[in-house]
Amino acid sequence: MKTPLPLRPFPVAGFTLIELIGSLAILTLLTFVATEGLFGRLKQALRQDEAGRLLKIAEGLRRGVVQQRTVPAETNWAPLIAGQLARPVAGILQNSAGWNRRLIFDPNFRLGSPAVPPPFVQTAAGSSFPTQTRAVFLSTLAADFPSLGSVTFEDLWECPSGRLPAHWSSRWAGTAADLLIERISFGSLFCRIYLNNHNLDSPAWFAVDTTNQVAVIPAGSRIEATFLVTSQLLLLGRGGVIQQSVPIVDDASFAFEADVWRGGLASGLTNARNSLAEVYDRFAGQSATGRSASPAEVALAMHEFVGEYNRWAGTGFATTSAFLGEPTPSFRRVQEAGARLGDFGGFLLGLNPAAIP
Repeated sequence: MKTPLPLRPFPVAGFTLIELIGSLAILTLLTFVATEGLFGRLKQALRQDEAGRLLKIAEGLRRGVVQQRTVPAETNWAPLIAGQLARPVAGILQNSAGWNRRLIFDPNFRLGSPAVPPPFVQTAAGSSFPTQTRAVFLSTLAADFPSLGSVTFEDLWECPSGRLPAHWSSRWAGTAADLLIERISFGSLFCRIYLNNHNLDSPAWFAVDTTNQVAVIPAGSRIEATFLVTSQLLLLGRGGVIQQSVPIVDDASFAFEADVWRGGLASGLTNARNSLAEVYDRFAGQSATGRSASPAEVALAMHEFVGEYNRWAGTGFATTSAFLGEPTPSFRRVQEAGARLGDFGGFLLGLNPAAIP
């Protein structure tokens, strides 16, 4: 009987130490690349999400300013926006990365009467015409804001996308991609209103949004003020009777004359056939009847005279220069416009046979 030969094991292949180290290095590199790509996509999605949220927050602030008739301060803006967006205040103050958002006004933003920085609450006094009505929202995705003491508002407003503002701290832990800036302007939210009291023996009354805010325009004077768009202007007659209730949607002018408020020349409570604008239009449309000046030319000369007179009135009716003792430019122009109006009127009536130059 033959004795079986002993079985010989198959050779087993293995990794050398160098091959094992190389494999681990490649695996580590691939993992790093994949992780960086994933983090990059997540960060980009987070940035896009925060940019959209900042846009909504800015829109909420503008809506809140109009609806609540107030411009908040830099320290208490979040509740106004939270009410507009139906979000908790904490969700307005902080972004999804857990960092605080900031609102910064232009340091030269002025409104109110007298003109001061925000906050502002509208009353019947309105505001002088607002200036530098700008603000920015700042949000960061990587680290808290550095000290902004050396960063000007213009640095923030003019900063191009994908870059850090000028004078931004070089020690900040984030990058340009981690900073978001949303710009906002309030200028289009305000309208100029001119109220003229042509009565010489009694004041004129008006209110804004509520009859509890009644204001008085002294006889023979005017008020120029700026109000937030959609405010309701109430023009009151004697005894507080509302003659007109006008939503403010654009610049407008009103005049109180013979105890009646009228808006502009052609509108009002009186018959339009008797209004100055209607008479003006009918006059300018008349034929020249063979004379050397047309009614339209006289009407244009009158329009020029009225405009120059208003500009002269804006200087306080100054007639001579304090330094030269000569007529002021505005007084000289209104004199010349008055002379032209007289000449054209004479030509139309045939009182001045000279030809029009």
